[in-house]
Amino acid sequence: MANWSAPGEAVPFWVLFALFFPAVTGFTQGVSMSGDLKDPGKSLPLGTFLAVGVSIAFYFGSAVLFAGVLSNQELVADYTAMKRIARFSALIDTGVIDATLSSAVASFLGAPRILQSLASDRIFPFLSIFSKGFGPAGNPRRAVLLATGIGFAAVWLGNLDLIAPVVSMFFLISYGLLNYATYYEGRTASPSFRPTFKWFDFRLSLLGAVACLLVMLAIDPVTSIIAISILFAIFQYLRHTAAPARWADSSRAQHLQRTRENLLAENVSPEHPRDWRPQILAFSEDPDRRPPLLRLASWLEGGSGLTTVVKLMEGRDLLLSKEKEKVESRLHQDIQDHNPAAFPLVLTTRNPEIAVHTHGSRPRMSKNKLKRKI
Repeated sequence: MANWSAPGEAVPFWVLFALFFPAVTGFTQGVSMSGDLKDPGKSLPLGTFLAVGVSIAFYFGSAVLFAGVLSNQELVADYTAMKRIARFSALIDTGVIDATLSSAVASFLGAPRILQSLASDRIFPFLSIFSKGFGPAGNPRRAVLLATGIGFAAVWLGNLDLIAPVVSMFFLISYGLLNYATYYEGRTASPSFRPTFKWFDFRLSLLGAVACLLVMLAIDPVTSIIAISILFAIFQYLRHTAAPARWADSSRAQHLQRTRENLLAENVSPEHPRDWRPQILAFSEDPDRRPPLLRLASWLEGGSGLTTVVKLMEGRDLLLSKEKEKVESRLHQDIQDHNPAAFPLVLTTRNPEIAVHTHGSRPRMSKNKLKRKI
């Protein structure tokens, strides 16, 4: 009660937060090793909540216990105060060593595998040397050596108060991006993103991302702005250099979801002549005559309409599969060169005349006409 009413030397809250935050980040190690778990969907939520719950109980319990034994002045000034009041002071040193080693081992198991996966995705060419694995499990030895070097550099600095805020900033950036990525995936309503966690809500993920950003600014505004600027530069670099081969981002899913929402909203609004836009369905048979056709379609739609370039192939789909891929590739390239705003469409049909009438009537068909036709 005396400590509560007389706090003594005041330490800024965000300074304490920056020092304390790295102590509660160990629950993410299970996420880092999700590829090695037998049932990640079940183990990760359970393990995460248990880790956070046990940590909160121990940390709050320790704070109350020591505040009931020593004054705030002693607790702030003397880093060995715990040893002075412990019945077995040697257990304090043992606990510190065990906690340090457990965090180090967990990081050595998780961080190198993340670096190895990042290098394997070929996102940054200069990281490719870390993609190689060793042994049957593909252990990331090179990434472990890099993590060891970073660890030795941190020990060499020998200043926990300097290292802890930097570590907190890295963790907050990671958590903020993870929350935003989850929000982005949830917002797109992509069928490939279906969380089994029954209390999942993408709005909570957005709240978590915003909270991480605000905490970063509260701890150190200058460092936060520098970190955000570096992230923005990396994002711009990836936009212009990354060619997704083994992975894909969520931008296409986001575009499709927005298109769906816009179409549903447009369907509710009544049609009006002023909203008319040219919709061109251009059948292209000869590739040599395709460039002027694409240019003409571009002039007609004038940057406000839609053009679909169709190539019909007569025959069965299975027999024309390889040839169809070549035709699609050529059609994509011609569109890219002469009218990037057009959409390609390659169709295989047994009766070209029926295909022409069917697809030629679609752009002009309203919902009521479509219902009557069905």
